[in-house]
Amino acid sequence: MQSRIARRCDNVRYWPKTDTRHTARAFFSLTRYGPLAVVGVRVGMVLRYALLVLLASCANVGVGRVYSPLEVNRELARLEGQRITVRGYVVLGTNSRVLFQSRAAYAHASQNMDTPDDYCLTILNNDALLWDNAGVLRDQTVIVDGTVVRRDPRVFDLQSCLTANAEPVPSGFLIDQASLRRAINRQP
Repeated sequence: MQSRIARRCDNVRYWPKTDTRHTARAFFSLTRYGPLAVVGVRVGMVLRYALLVLLASCANVGVGRVYSPLEVNRELARLEGQRITVRGYVVLGTNSRVLFQSRAAYAHASQNMDTPDDYCLTILNNDALLWDNAGVLRDQTVIVDGTVVRRDPRVFDLQSCLTANAEPVPSGFLIDQASLRRAINRQP
């Protein structure tokens, strides 16, 4: 007496190969009940894990590395023209439009004018969105996306970061408008 699995395997042999319905049905019946069941389960598990890994990697596409102003200044040659994410302490006022490494770095730089501002990154946005929301952004630590730009040393900006020799720091950061809006909406 033949088992149900053996009968199914025998039936598969006699189905016409031109009819794809029967071939598909035979394949699925074999993977469900027959010798391919173990292989089918393993393939299914591998496909599920591969899909899980793919989804997990896609979830981190927009995140990437978060740089500090100090890292941007040190790696300016490599980062120039690239879109990156920066975390910094916002200082907006009549004489500044910058991101500092932290509140402590800003306090140290304001007390010691002879120290270089390697911890400072000039915000190149000088638009209504930035200044209309200056009260919300001022004295807050934000994480924003934007493009690193090498500034022209011949152009003097009164609101930029300065070196110990009162020369502008060569790096600048152009914040994306959408990222700036998100930073504004996150602040209390």
